Amino acid sequence: MFLVRSATLDDVDAIQQLYKCVARTTKGGIAREEDEIPREYVLNNVTSALTRGGLCLVATRAPSATTTGVSVAQPMTAESTADPGWIVGEIHCYRAVPRVFSHVLGDLTVVVHPECQGHGLGRLLFDQVLGRVRSGMPDVMRVELIARESNRRAIGLYESLGFVREGRLERRIRDVDVVTSDDGILIDFYCPRLSLHLLGACDSKILGKQ
Repeated sequence: MFLVRSATLDDVDAIQQLYKCVARTTKGGIAREEDEIPREYVLNNVTSALTRGGLCLVATRAPSATTTGVSVAQPMTAESTADPGWIVGEIHCYRAVPRVFSHVLGDLTVVVHPECQGHGLGRLLFDQVLGRVRSGMPDVMRVELIARESNRRAIGLYESLGFVREGRLERRIRDVDVVTSDDGILIDFYCPRLSLHLLGACDSKILGKQ
């Protein structure tokens, strides 16, 4: 079981450890290599979300120490061994600049600890973000993200949440440890349902489903 809450600046070090763990153990789990995740990078993400009208949420494991029957007690740092507040997931996005783009939430990143992947935590984090946008950010009309075209599992999640494909960015990404790669295509996504409340209509009436 997971608990989701808004992040604070006090979470920066724990989020950095989460990012480094995912970069080290999960290929494609995050675009950066482990040595490309300094504290300043994470601090900038959290600060931008907090000061630019965005969102930064973290997920912690509940005191039961298990989630859907799978133990998540192994810590990322020795100090967190018995800490039910251990951060196992993070998601953030923030408003674009200049102000003509302030209705857009972009630079979206979601990270889930390897031991918690496949248990619905990524969906939970997205549900929390989209729910908060719909209920408390009426001027936001778009939430944008990108994904590798080969990451079909992630794409399936995004499309099930209401995101739609908007374009392809060819040769936009490459693996630094290979000379050539067929996995160089990124897919642009955005969530169009967010603007529906501006029209006074509910999602189910217009789209026919959630």
